[in-house]
Amino acid sequence: MNAAIPPSATPGKVALEMRFVRPGDREDAAQEAWLAHLEGRDAARAVSAFRHRERRHRLRETAAGELMSVVVAAIGGVGVGEVKHA
Repeated sequence: MNAAIPPSATPGKVALEMRFVRPGDREDAAQEAWLAHLEGRDAARAVSAFRHRERRHRLRETAAGELMSVVVAAIGGVGVGEVKHA
């Protein structure tokens, strides 16, 4: 789906920032741009901040998932669904 971006004094900057957003996040980025526009903030900066925030979030999730794999392997490879109760 092609998300509509808000009118801006610098529409080229908003479009450029939207190009760097992952395809699955473009709808959310457009909402961030509209919210910034309605609040009187710079839409391009809002999209950029959203992109960086989502990137940091994904990096934290990946790191936490890898850490969980290491912990599970360290305790003997027992998965969450495989816990045996006495």
